[in-house]
Amino acid sequence: MAMAFFSLVVAVAVGILKSHAGTGLAEAILAGGTAFGATMGVCLAAVTAVKELRKIT
Repeated sequence: MAMAFFSLVVAVAVGILKSHAGTGLAEAILAGGTAFGATMGVCLAAVTAVKELRKIT
């Protein structure tokens, strides 16, 4: 739940920044969606890495 909320915050921030940069609404939404997906991927990879590192010790 926390990862999804964090990803949503990042996506909204990117969308706002893109819209203030003068791009269209569709491009701002696309950039926000891309940011959401990338952030979720990084969060999921981090959780997996931490679980694997805990197995080692």
